[in-house]
Amino acid sequence: MELRTVDTRSISEELAPFAPDLVISFLPPLEQERGDPKLPIWQFVLNERGLGKDGMPAMDVKFTTLKDMPVQLVRVDRLGMVEATFPLRDEDLNPTIDPWLLGAAWLPSILISKLRRQPTEPFDKPSIDSHYKPELQRPISSLVALWLNLEYRRLKASKLPTPETGAWNIGILHQPITELLQDTPNMNVRWLPAPSEGNHRMEPFGYMAQDGQLNVLYRKRSVHSEQDIIARLRPKSDSVLKRSRSMLSTSASLTYPFVVERPDGAYAIIGYPHQRRTELFRVASTNDGMDHIKVLLNRALTNPTLTQFEDRWWLFGMDPDASGSVLLAYYADAFDGTYHPHHLNPLKVARSGCRPAGAFFSHEGTLWRPVMDASDPDIPAVVLSRVIRLTPNEFEEEPGNRISGFRGTSYAHGVRTLNAMGDITLIDGVRDATGERKRPKADPEKRRRSKHR
Repeated sequence: MELRTVDTRSISEELAPFAPDLVISFLPPLEQERGDPKLPIWQFVLNERGLGKDGMPAMDVKFTTLKDMPVQLVRVDRLGMVEATFPLRDEDLNPTIDPWLLGAAWLPSILISKLRRQPTEPFDKPSIDSHYKPELQRPISSLVALWLNLEYRRLKASKLPTPETGAWNIGILHQPITELLQDTPNMNVRWLPAPSEGNHRMEPFGYMAQDGQLNVLYRKRSVHSEQDIIARLRPKSDSVLKRSRSMLSTSASLTYPFVVERPDGAYAIIGYPHQRRTELFRVASTNDGMDHIKVLLNRALTNPTLTQFEDRWWLFGMDPDASGSVLLAYYADAFDGTYHPHHLNPLKVARSGCRPAGAFFSHEGTLWRPVMDASDPDIPAVVLSRVIRLTPNEFEEEPGNRISGFRGTSYAHGVRTLNAMGDITLIDGVRDATGERKRPKADPEKRRRSKHR
């Protein structure tokens, strides 16, 4: 509702007839005497300042230099605060404020979720001396200069070597994923032959075809295309690969192809961020394409990951707009739905330790969840988290072993997927782009002489 005043006492009187549990202000910073809890008014603090008169945060050069930045929702009387950190980079590490702003929009949900989880537990409190000044309106010339700076840094970043521009490839760990729970696990991985220059293989999920052969669906990226596609390959013991087959492509990039093997075939769950939904497919009987089955969820999830636990099916995934920072969950009685949102959504909001990084697995009666660790943006890693509680009304997990790569191998500079598949584990890894050398071009004359020997 629109108020006639910005005085907190008058706001309390004006809203009192509605008996609100809490009030969120999109006004410039309000001040209220500490210890006066008559009406819990919460306000946004972005970039250490309050909102401007237009209800928006001020643009700042920090948006172009930092990799992430915290956002707070603070009680006006300073008796409580919720905080989360969101990235200022997209998945290719290019500067952008979109995931930061869209992540900030989740803070009210975080607040409500916290009140549901622990209604009597006190909140963190901001510093008594903290003072959130209203943002001054910047002149248009300043905003244009900031935009040009952002575009320049985006172009510059695309030319710098990063883990995202180093080549990603798929590997096979010939042991169950539970080996990685050991203090000193066996890290002897066999990588597939290197992809052609400019191409990436990542996020592998396997299934057994009707002929008993291992097949792998994966996300294929290429510098020659703006969109990723879902492709299939067949790893062989002799390390010889036939050309991969495209299984699914659209006008926009898709999220990873989570595979579920059922008695009637192999299914894949794929998020469609551009169409705001999550789809269920089945691998065609001819193994050369994907048959659409149904819309599994009428919202998109990044890295949708399914597991069956205690007589329910659980679907985890990320809000695609918040770039790996907001974890959501849904549950159903049947594999193909209908799925209902978890009572505590969002389950987690954090810069790291949320995003699914492979299939759930069980070990000694305990459920484990591989999650991406982005604490070091330059070296992607996976943490194996132990699920302590999972019900429609509860969720708790704790981090376990951290796998940051497979040292001494060709793709040792990071990992983003650890996928359990019985006695083997499918993984991906990335080369250190700063150490890569361009492949020398073959000498045509030398090739001709060699051919006629």
